[in-house]
Amino acid sequence: MISVIFASLAIARPIVVASDHWPGYSQPDEQGIYDRLLKRVFKGNRVIFLQGHYGGLSARFLDGRADILVGAYADDHPGFWRPQWHLDIQAPLMLLYDNKRHHIEAPKDLAGLVLAWYRGYDFARFIPSDVVHYPVEQGSRGLSLLSAQRIDGVLEYTNHIKPDAGFAQLQIVPERRLWLVFQPNDTGRALATQYDQAMEALYQSGELQAIYAERFAVARFPRWAQPE
Repeated sequence: MISVIFASLAIARPIVVASDHWPGYSQPDEQGIYDRLLKRVFKGNRVIFLQGHYGGLSARFLDGRADILVGAYADDHPGFWRPQWHLDIQAPLMLLYDNKRHHIEAPKDLAGLVLAWYRGYDFARFIPSDVVHYPVEQGSRGLSLLSAQRIDGVLEYTNHIKPDAGFAQLQIVPERRLWLVFQPNDTGRALATQYDQAMEALYQSGELQAIYAERFAVARFPRWAQPE
């Protein structure tokens, strides 16, 4: 069953995948969970991984220079192909702040503040338009700036926040599914179909659980009840 599905290639050329560098998930050595999954799903094709800042990679994908964008929310790119099987579950996005300096109860209270988050990430859509973005390359840099009172807060996912971070926290975005996004053309549709077929086969065989290891329970395959 699996070999038949994987033998049915959507395209005959290399498949270009745009994916941010997420240690353990998408890595330069192509040994992250998502790297190994996509090479398995598209076995028989050469898979070329483009890595960099998510914003730049998203722009390259939108320009048609990549076949697949890794790690988007369901509503990120309307009009593009999204498969039936999600990729993972993204942890909640939190605000870290000093509650001795600011009284914050809701995102609306962030108006006019200076917040740090990763360069290229589109967190601005979740917060007031007059928030000032201080781009950082690493989460630790944002926390250092916050400790020095050079900024008012840091936006970070809960799985990257240490238990002893020492700051108050407010949830900005709840956990949501992460998806692959495919180009809005016949090739994109064929690749999305191949991905769905392969994910079903990998799930049924137990290989998907082996690829995701301890992350498998977090990803909550084959489906998740929360609507997008």
